[in-house]
Amino acid sequence: MKISIKLIFTILSLITTVSITAQVKIGDNPNTINPNSILEIESTNKGLLLPRIALISTSSPSPLSAHIAGMTVYNTATAGDVTPGYYYNDGAKWIEIGDASKDPWYGTDDNSPATLNTEDIYIMGNVGIGLTNPSSGLQVHQDDTIGSVIRFSAGNASGNYLELLGLNGTTLPSTISNDLYTKHSNLMLKTPFSRNLIIKIQNNDSTDGIHMINNIDEPVFSVTKDKVGIGTVAPTATLDVNGVARIRGLNSLESDDDQVLVVDNNGFVHKTTNIAQKGQIISSIKASDHGGWYLLNGRPLSSLPTNAKSAAVALGLSGNLPNASNTYLSQNGGTLGSVTGSNSRTLTQANLPNVNFTGTTSTNGNHRHATNASDNGGATDGTTAQAANTYQQVGFYTKYAGNHSHSVTVSSGGSNAPMDIKPRTLSVNMFIYLGK
Repeated sequence: MKISIKLIFTILSLITTVSITAQVKIGDNPNTINPNSILEIESTNKGLLLPRIALISTSSPSPLSAHIAGMTVYNTATAGDVTPGYYYNDGAKWIEIGDASKDPWYGTDDNSPATLNTEDIYIMGNVGIGLTNPSSGLQVHQDDTIGSVIRFSAGNASGNYLELLGLNGTTLPSTISNDLYTKHSNLMLKTPFSRNLIIKIQNNDSTDGIHMINNIDEPVFSVTKDKVGIGTVAPTATLDVNGVARIRGLNSLESDDDQVLVVDNNGFVHKTTNIAQKGQIISSIKASDHGGWYLLNGRPLSSLPTNAKSAAVALGLSGNLPNASNTYLSQNGGTLGSVTGSNSRTLTQANLPNVNFTGTTSTNGNHRHATNASDNGGATDGTTAQAANTYQQVGFYTKYAGNHSHSVTVSSGGSNAPMDIKPRTLSVNMFIYLGK
């Protein structure tokens, strides 16, 4: 067997080059090799053919004797969980090198496997993140540790985002399982309607919170740190309603402690046991001041609390409260708050009916009357005669005058005592409302 001297020289030169440079160039331009490569293959009309072997599964190294990290082959068999294609080994199993035809994500433009990261893509099955058995379209799972589970960002991805957190039950109450919050600016969740409602989640100023607004930025409902607003995105009270409120289906209560809601001049709602206006007067069987109601007992205004005294003065009262003892309410045209009149009346003759009392005695037949007269000394002719300045009473009768009558005068027998004109009454106390 003859060996060409030229061939021997070429082999020796190649061995020398490899041992000196530790680089190999195969193919075109063998004397030009990339300085960063240990092996370079260059060709314009030939390819690289990797070893072709028949794998039996991704977990078995066969036909190799062991898993070797970095080993790359072309599998020719369909067996177990492997199909023909390129596989590499990670030291514990075979992993198929991506095949676009097997990509589960399809592009919406041509309904074929997506190949570009700029395509709009879709998948028809459930998608799981952090778990292998998703039961919904998108299911994200994270172990029981504090950390971000889902983050939706807008603009500056590190500055503006909506985030769903997983909370550790040992750190926060066990009833809290997750938390939704934003950082910095705000995000909106919208519905595709002409006057759509927008859920605006904001975290950047005094109106931080969750706000529901319509698409012309009219506020509908807001929840901030400690307040709820209806019709406003900046509630100033625990519940701030900007508009008309209506409450339906309330139970009817019958209790002395029932309270009503009232609205002050600033629109704030308060509860109270009465809805009286200052100056209102009521009767009650209560014995003393209560809930802004003051007993009308004639006491000095100076004895009242400052706010009650001011209210009394504003109503035109001065000096003392009216004393309503044994009085009756009357719109008589007099000074408001004044007490006049009396509960008794003395009748005078002028108060008697304008009637003439007339009458006659009975006619008891022919009769006479007894009378007494003075004896004037025996004179019988009607002249005056004095005998020893003595007189004596003598009795005589008038003569019979037939049937006749006499005029009489009747005495009332009265003493001008006043008459009590009070009717039968229920005893109560009178109170005026001067505020609390």
